[in-house]
Amino acid sequence: MHAEYFKSIYGHDNTASFLRSLFASALGGQRQTSLRSWAQFLGMNPGFLSQVLHGKRRLSDAKAIKIAETLGMEERESRYFRLLVRRDTAKSEALRKSLDGEIKEISVAFEGEALDAESFAAIHDWYHVPILEMIYMERLSYEPDAIAARLGVQPLEAAVALERLSRLGLIARNDAGRYERTKANFRFRSPHRNEAFGRFHRQMMDLALHAMDTRPMNERVIMSQTFCVNPTQLEEARLMTREYIEKMAALFNKTTEHEDCYQLNVQFFRLTDGEPKGFS
Repeated sequence: MHAEYFKSIYGHDNTASFLRSLFASALGGQRQTSLRSWAQFLGMNPGFLSQVLHGKRRLSDAKAIKIAETLGMEERESRYFRLLVRRDTAKSEALRKSLDGEIKEISVAFEGEALDAESFAAIHDWYHVPILEMIYMERLSYEPDAIAARLGVQPLEAAVALERLSRLGLIARNDAGRYERTKANFRFRSPHRNEAFGRFHRQMMDLALHAMDTRPMNERVIMSQTFCVNPTQLEEARLMTREYIEKMAALFNKTTEHEDCYQLNVQFFRLTDGEPKGFS
């Protein structure tokens, strides 16, 4: 398995959290991926794996090595995972502190290497950004079950998304125990093709196609226009598009009563590129 699968693994403090994150990534919005099928892939009993994911059972070092090999973890990811497993089963406080030091050393080393693109890779599945915005929906219980019910995802996906957003410093629990947006903010832009960013946009466009076929007209705005352009105008068009999106954001910020979460997609691309085009 490609190492990109593990870009978001650092920052956990126990095996259960680590594995829940990997399982949510394995789900990837695919309903056919189940706990039973993932357990079978890992060579584990589904009941035992469920208990591990909920922190009720512990893995042996031998089992951790087998899981790391099955998932194709590289050396650093494997060592990080096995350190978490050893920490969970440590018999003394001194050993736990020693293992915490090794775990932190790996995490800090990775953070020093990480790029903004890798931060986005941690939350590239479509539902992370809506969950981040849904914190402003005052009537919503901002907990996994309620979030999952509104978005049509699994509660585990919502729970892991909250953990990831928290680790990135984008949300945090206040003194009352409710999540709030932090002062941290991110705006990801890249002049180069980025796989995580591309996957996010493809998922959102798929959702737009689904909405076009299933949602009533009063719940969606889908328009298009074809232009002939001079290439020298493209940068100005890019700036106008950004300004339009910022105006839309300002419009919806005029009220504090937010009940739903919508997605705005803008696509502006070359048609006359000479490349064959087909549709499945």
